[in-house]
Amino acid sequence: MASKRKAKKKPAKVGRPRTEMTDENIAAILRTVALGVWPERAAQMHGVSGAAMRKYKERNPEFVTSIEKAEAQAESGYLGKILRHSDKQWTAAAWMLERRWPDRWAKRDATPEQSSESDVDVWRAMLAAIPGRNLPDAS
Repeated sequence: MASKRKAKKKPAKVGRPRTEMTDENIAAILRTVALGVWPERAAQMHGVSGAAMRKYKERNPEFVTSIEKAEAQAESGYLGKILRHSDKQWTAAAWMLERRWPDRWAKRDATPEQSSESDVDVWRAMLAAIPGRNLPDAS
């Protein structure tokens, strides 16, 4: 009678499953980033861990450039939507001005502590220049 040998079991793999940056995964990540999704979230959506993508970015500067281009494409797309909508709705244009040039167009809280006497004088002078407009004395 032949002796039966017990087959050795392979040890179970320990740790997280390895995710690879395949050409297919890279293309899918870039398409998703171009839609406006954050790069790490896009990687996760396609089964690639954030750590795997970060390591790939360190080794492949051209991938970093591709991500930047995809992000610019997403930004351009959203900007175009806002600008097209501003023809129908003025608030879209105001929103764009507030964010693009905040030093000139951002909303400011109008509190008495922030208004200086010179600001009030400037407004009084501007209003006084309107024909037929009588302003009360400042006193």
